[in-house]
Amino acid sequence: MMELLPYKYFYYPAIVYGLLVTIALRPYWSKFSAGLSLVIIFPILFIYILGMFRSKGVDHGTYRRNYDGIIDNMADPGYVMITDFLSAIHIPFQLAIVLFGVISVISIIKLSKFFNIHFFPLFFLYFAHLFVGSDFSQLRIGLAMSVAAIAFVSNYKYRYVLYLLSGSIHLTILSFIFIAEYANLLVRIRSNIIKSLGIIVCILMLFLVGKYLYLFSFIDDRIDIYIKGFYSNHEGYGAPVHSYIQPLFHTAILIPFLLFRKYLNQDPKLEALVLIQIFGIANFFAFSDNGIFAYRLTSVILSLYPVLILYTYNIIANQVDFVKRLDAYFFLGLIVCLLPLLIFRPGGYRVINSMLI
Repeated sequence: MMELLPYKYFYYPAIVYGLLVTIALRPYWSKFSAGLSLVIIFPILFIYILGMFRSKGVDHGTYRRNYDGIIDNMADPGYVMITDFLSAIHIPFQLAIVLFGVISVISIIKLSKFFNIHFFPLFFLYFAHLFVGSDFSQLRIGLAMSVAAIAFVSNYKYRYVLYLLSGSIHLTILSFIFIAEYANLLVRIRSNIIKSLGIIVCILMLFLVGKYLYLFSFIDDRIDIYIKGFYSNHEGYGAPVHSYIQPLFHTAILIPFLLFRKYLNQDPKLEALVLIQIFGIANFFAFSDNGIFAYRLTSVILSLYPVLILYTYNIIANQVDFVKRLDAYFFLGLIVCLLPLLIFRPGGYRVINSMLI
């Protein structure tokens, strides 16, 4: 039998490649042909798909045994329906999760087009962080979030069907759906007073839900399990938060927006992204007594933060003269400051180093 290879030997060189391409080719993306763009994008896409084709990794064995019918421990009906169908038509498990990865790629394509962001840097940020915490470890959350992201930028004809599907794949995605749609609702309100009241009401509701979370145990047995800490040795189940790096990082993302706010024209897309970011940060503190909910729900709600970073930067670079003149240096500083925070997280390092292909 061929010896399995550690995925880290492919992942970290891909990070270096992504960094160089993101910085060096930023001024030229609009000038490249579709064929040349595909050639440049292909290496990092290939490494991502290779990761989805892994033979070992975090929770990989559990998902494989469930897919093969050896165990039956997946409660989410959407995920069960999808995997039962794929298994019934004899799709191998590794190919099934590659298909899930293709859906993630499609979601980034959709986001990049909707927000007019170049695909490569956006995909690179996801590859450096969120895909590691979802697609490479929490498979259901990764698939569900990709479907929800597609729904978020889809028209109303398909949006709610896709939202329903994503929520059925993993229940935590409902937090993103509610927050994202509420943010879209607030953006359409013209009165600043009503809009401010709407923001306050949402934050208060988050704290009320966080305080009385046990009342929602009837929705899913896992809520009660996580609150009571039956698996207290895993990820802080039943314990309060022990690290505030997550909200600090996401608060820092808002700083450029706040500094340059007076230079920015009113933009509903940007306003919705900022509101989602604010609500996500509030969510962390609202659920801080139950760390597992604070970390996971906040991560899900803030899954669009790479879009916020690049979209905000593009607007600033187009509208603020001194940033436009020094665009290459500012963008270099942004990526160089951001990337170490993403790839050197202990949790991400653990996930990558557990993966074998």
